[in-house]
Amino acid sequence: MAINVVNIDEMLNMQRDFEIGGRKFTAHFNDKLVTEITEVQLRVTDLMNQIEKTPEEKQKELNNAPVTEQIKFVEEQISKVNGIVMGFFTKLFSADDAKWIYEHYNESTSALVAVLGIINQYSQDIVNESAIAKQKKYPVKNSNTAKFSKKHRK
Repeated sequence: MAINVVNIDEMLNMQRDFEIGGRKFTAHFNDKLVTEITEVQLRVTDLMNQIEKTPEEKQKELNNAPVTEQIKFVEEQISKVNGIVMGFFTKLFSADDAKWIYEHYNESTSALVAVLGIINQYSQDIVNESAIAKQKKYPVKNSNTAKFSKKHRK
Protein backbone atom coordinates (compact mmCIF):
# COMPACT_ATOMS: atom_id res chain seq x y z
CA MET A 1 0.00 0.00 0.00
CA ALA A 2 1.44 3.37 -1.03
CA ILE A 3 1.62 6.12 1.54
CA ASN A 4 0.83 9.62 0.35
CA VAL A 5 3.48 12.10 1.36
CA VAL A 6 2.65 15.77 1.47
CA ASN A 7 5.68 17.86 0.60
CA ILE A 8 5.20 20.94 2.76
CA ASP A 9 8.35 22.56 1.37
CA GLU A 10 6.77 22.39 -2.08
CA MET A 11 3.58 23.91 -0.74
CA LEU A 12 5.34 26.80 0.99
CA ASN A 13 7.67 28.27 -1.59
CA MET A 14 9.08 31.08 0.53
CA GLN A 15 11.01 32.87 -2.18
CA ARG A 16 10.10 34.76 -5.29
CA ASP A 17 12.07 35.95 -8.25
CA PHE A 18 11.33 39.43 -9.53
CA GLU A 19 12.41 40.64 -12.94
CA ILE A 20 13.36 44.26 -13.28
CA GLY A 21 14.83 45.53 -16.52
CA GLY A 22 15.68 42.01 -17.63
CA ARG A 23 17.60 41.26 -14.42
CA LYS A 24 16.43 38.69 -11.91
CA PHE A 25 16.26 39.55 -8.20
CA THR A 26 15.35 36.96 -5.58
CA ALA A 27 13.58 37.78 -2.33
CA HIS A 28 13.48 35.21 0.46
CA PHE A 29 10.34 35.78 2.48
CA ASN A 30 10.91 35.40 6.19
CA ASP A 31 10.23 37.27 9.43
CA LYS A 32 13.21 39.54 8.89
CA LEU A 33 11.99 40.66 5.45
CA VAL A 34 8.44 41.23 6.70
CA THR A 35 9.82 43.27 9.62
CA GLU A 36 11.99 45.35 7.29
CA ILE A 37 9.10 46.01 4.90
CA THR A 38 6.90 47.03 7.82
CA GLU A 39 9.62 49.31 9.20
CA VAL A 40 10.07 51.05 5.84
CA GLN A 41 6.34 51.54 5.44
CA LEU A 42 6.01 52.93 8.96
CA ARG A 43 8.94 55.31 8.50
CA VAL A 44 7.63 56.60 5.16
CA THR A 45 4.11 56.96 6.58
CA ASP A 46 5.50 58.81 9.60
CA LEU A 47 7.41 61.16 7.32
CA MET A 48 4.29 61.86 5.27
CA ASN A 49 2.26 62.44 8.44
CA GLN A 50 4.87 64.93 9.65
CA ILE A 51 4.56 66.84 6.39
CA GLU A 52 0.75 66.87 6.60
CA LYS A 53 0.83 67.92 10.27
CA THR A 54 3.15 70.82 9.69
CA PRO A 55 1.74 73.63 11.83
CA GLU A 56 -0.53 76.05 10.03
CA GLU A 57 1.91 78.90 10.48
CA LYS A 58 4.71 76.85 8.91
CA GLN A 59 2.38 75.90 6.03
CA LYS A 60 1.54 79.55 5.38
CA GLU A 61 5.22 80.46 5.61
CA LEU A 62 6.10 77.77 3.11
CA ASN A 63 3.26 78.74 0.78
CA ASN A 64 4.42 82.35 0.83
CA ALA A 65 8.09 81.43 0.45
CA PRO A 66 9.89 81.85 -2.85
CA VAL A 67 9.46 78.96 -5.25
CA THR A 68 13.10 77.95 -4.76
CA GLU A 69 12.48 77.39 -1.03
CA GLN A 70 9.32 75.40 -1.74
CA ILE A 71 11.23 73.25 -4.23
CA LYS A 72 14.04 72.76 -1.71
CA PHE A 73 11.48 71.58 0.90
CA VAL A 74 9.95 69.08 -1.54
CA GLU A 75 13.41 67.83 -2.61
CA GLU A 76 14.37 67.30 1.04
CA GLN A 77 11.24 65.24 1.68
CA ILE A 78 11.77 63.14 -1.45
CA SER A 79 15.41 62.63 -0.43
CA LYS A 80 14.33 61.37 3.00
CA VAL A 81 11.88 58.89 1.47
CA ASN A 82 14.53 57.85 -1.05
CA GLY A 83 17.03 57.18 1.74
CA ILE A 84 14.57 55.00 3.60
CA VAL A 85 13.55 52.96 0.54
CA MET A 86 17.10 52.67 -0.87
CA GLY A 87 18.19 51.37 2.53
CA PHE A 88 15.58 48.62 2.22
CA PHE A 89 16.72 47.59 -1.26
CA THR A 90 20.34 47.66 -0.13
CA LYS A 91 19.50 45.23 2.69
CA LEU A 92 17.33 43.05 0.46
CA PHE A 93 19.70 42.86 -2.51
CA SER A 94 22.88 45.01 -2.37
CA ALA A 95 23.91 48.67 -2.61
CA ASP A 96 24.84 48.22 -6.27
CA ASP A 97 21.52 46.52 -7.04
CA ALA A 98 19.56 49.22 -5.19
CA LYS A 99 21.36 51.90 -7.19
CA TRP A 100 20.78 49.99 -10.43
CA ILE A 101 17.03 49.60 -9.71
CA TYR A 102 16.75 53.32 -8.89
CA GLU A 103 18.54 54.26 -12.11
CA HIS A 104 16.49 51.75 -14.11
CA TYR A 105 13.33 53.55 -13.03
CA ASN A 106 14.76 56.91 -14.12
CA GLU A 107 15.76 57.85 -10.58
CA SER A 108 12.15 57.85 -9.42
CA THR A 109 11.56 57.44 -5.70
CA SER A 110 7.86 56.92 -6.45
CA ALA A 111 8.77 53.92 -8.62
CA LEU A 112 10.91 52.50 -5.79
CA VAL A 113 7.97 52.85 -3.41
CA ALA A 114 5.78 51.06 -5.97
CA VAL A 115 8.30 48.19 -6.26
CA LEU A 116 8.38 47.97 -2.46
CA GLY A 117 4.57 47.76 -2.50
CA ILE A 118 4.66 44.90 -4.99
CA ILE A 119 7.20 42.98 -2.91
CA ASN A 120 5.08 43.64 0.19
CA GLN A 121 1.99 42.30 -1.57
CA TYR A 122 3.85 39.10 -2.40
CA SER A 123 5.05 38.79 1.19
CA GLN A 124 1.45 38.90 2.36
CA ASP A 125 0.10 36.58 -0.32
CA ILE A 126 2.86 33.99 -0.60
CA VAL A 127 1.69 31.58 2.09
CA ASN A 128 -2.00 31.83 1.19
CA GLU A 129 -1.28 31.52 -2.52
CA SER A 130 0.89 28.44 -2.02
CA ALA A 131 -1.55 26.76 0.34
CA ILE A 132 -4.58 27.39 -1.87
CA ALA A 133 -2.84 26.17 -5.02
CA LYS A 134 -1.57 23.04 -3.32
CA GLN A 135 -4.93 22.19 -1.70
CA LYS A 136 -6.10 21.16 -5.14
CA LYS A 137 -3.18 18.74 -5.35
CA TYR A 138 -3.32 17.58 -1.71
CA PRO A 139 -6.92 18.07 -0.55
CA VAL A 140 -7.51 17.77 3.19
CA LYS A 141 -10.17 15.13 3.65
CA ASN A 142 -10.61 15.29 7.40
CA SER A 143 -8.27 17.41 9.45
CA ASN A 144 -9.46 15.79 12.68
CA THR A 145 -7.88 12.47 11.71
CA ALA A 146 -4.30 13.70 11.35
CA LYS A 147 -1.83 11.49 13.21
CA PHE A 148 1.90 11.88 13.57
CA SER A 149 4.39 9.09 13.82
CA LYS A 150 6.18 8.97 17.17
CA LYS A 151 9.56 8.55 15.47
CA HIS A 152 9.42 12.13 14.13
CA ARG A 153 8.30 13.82 17.33
CA LYS A 154 10.84 15.50 19.53
